[in-house]
Amino acid sequence: QFLYFIGSPFRTMGDEENDVPPPEKITVFPLASADEWTADRDDATKVTAVAFVSRHSEHSDAARATMKELSAMPEYAGMAFKVCDADESPEVVKAASVSHPIAGLPCFFFLFSGVALEQFTGNNMEKLKVCAKAAELKKKELIVKMEKEKEEAAKRAAEEEAAAKAAAEAQEAEASA
Repeated sequence: QFLYFIGSPFRTMGDEENDVPPPEKITVFPLASADEWTADRDDATKVTAVAFVSRHSEHSDAARATMKELSAMPEYAGMAFKVCDADESPEVVKAASVSHPIAGLPCFFFLFSGVALEQFTGNNMEKLKVCAKAAELKKKELIVKMEKEKEEAAKRAAEEEAAAKAAAEAQEAEASA
């Protein structure tokens, strides 16, 4: 596989730090190809956080650890967290770069419905946490915007249908007169 899910280790009931959601609450969407990257990027049901890292970078371990930490937080339970090793998966990096340029590594994207809600390049793990919160807020704003556009499109379609019907009735009345 090319992309690896970063999830929380499952703990038993006897663990002192039993703050991780049970396995059925953890959402795993593994990606193995550029096609799956595209499907995940365009998913309109959840935010997908993707970290592009390099095994040659000293910051990769910190990026992986922070993604793992975020994936265990209840407020991000509906978010999918993924890490792509750019050295092992150049075809996924190439596919991602078409719509979301990767300026350097590590590079982070928070994606929803084909839109990069947040993105940055660098090793600032606090910024990664801030971006996760911002992505959730932007997702909500985008959903409202998408619903409004959907309603406006339905209204335009109804108006066009009514106009076409009125024109047909007028033409029919004119023909029968």
